[in-house]
Amino acid sequence: MREKFPGHFRLSEDEIHAIWEGGIFVLDANILLNLYRYSDDTRKQFLKILKLLKSRVWIPNQAAKEYLRNRLGVIGQQEKAYDQTIEAIDRIEKDLKSKRQHPFLSEKSLASLCTSFEVVKAELRKSKESHTSLISHDKILDSIEALTGGRVGDPYDDKTLEAIGKEGAERYTLKIPPGFKDSNKESDGDPYRKFGDLILWKQILDKSKSESKDIILILDDNKEDWWLRFQGNTIGPQPELIEEFSRTSGRKFHMYLADRFLEYAGQHLKQDVSEPAIEELKKLREIDEIRHRRLREQVVRKRLEDKRQMLRQEIPEIEAELSVLGSQRMFFEEEMRHLHESNPERANLDFRRSRERMILLDEREAMLRG
Repeated sequence: MREKFPGHFRLSEDEIHAIWEGGIFVLDANILLNLYRYSDDTRKQFLKILKLLKSRVWIPNQAAKEYLRNRLGVIGQQEKAYDQTIEAIDRIEKDLKSKRQHPFLSEKSLASLCTSFEVVKAELRKSKESHTSLISHDKILDSIEALTGGRVGDPYDDKTLEAIGKEGAERYTLKIPPGFKDSNKESDGDPYRKFGDLILWKQILDKSKSESKDIILILDDNKEDWWLRFQGNTIGPQPELIEEFSRTSGRKFHMYLADRFLEYAGQHLKQDVSEPAIEELKKLREIDEIRHRRLREQVVRKRLEDKRQMLRQEIPEIEAELSVLGSQRMFFEEEMRHLHESNPERANLDFRRSRERMILLDEREAMLRG
């Protein structure tokens, strides 16, 4: 059964060890972008692990493209996060200074606390300045370039992208992973943007096939079009991915989220990896999942509101057409009555024609009222 349905069976420890020893480590764009969100210590630990695997680290062209396209946006988001944190501290400090709200806080304690607040805000402002400097001199980009060198995949030509787009439309309809969760993603000038995950997947398959190597994909995308989930728990890669990978390249495929990769890297490479760093990666992913869920909910609400607005605009038109249909019904009924009274023979001949017209009216009315 394992040979026929490999996606439903876990890799053994020996198989995983073999992939770590000789496989290719593929970085997705969200892993590269999250380096801007890590604390300095966690980023250093993550990059240290990647440097130990340097000769086998590879970035698909699609991942590099998405990373470079979104890099400045992520830097801007982090700048905003610093400002929001400082503003939140200011609000707390203002509330604490209100005697009415906090009569139990002594002047000494308040002064000590406010001093601590100033120290924290000064550190945040300094960190923000350092982060802002990445816009003009991006040391993280430099580190990624030094790490990967020429190990970045080539882009697909237009003909290949067009073929992937057609295949993707069919796959997304059938919910075949990966990428179907992005089926409604806006193009933003790129007709293949919603097929980004599928393009990435095809490039990974090509890499494994051309070099006859196993693959470990490291990503921070926890959507169900990549991962098999059950009762809120992530079981492993979607079975369809493993089976397609096996059919296409004849090799093994495995995936890690960032925190699990860092944890297992410490074990396989015999490196010290701090528990706070692992927890930071896990917490960041949870925050991202909440943010993405809220964005999806906003999109759904927007679509529902658009649909309601469209229906509100269509109601007068529907009511007008129903009124016309009612008049036509009355006309046909009067015509049939008149024919029966004045010319029974002709009424029999025209009955089928009039009856068919009445049936069409009934169907149209039912559709409008539905």
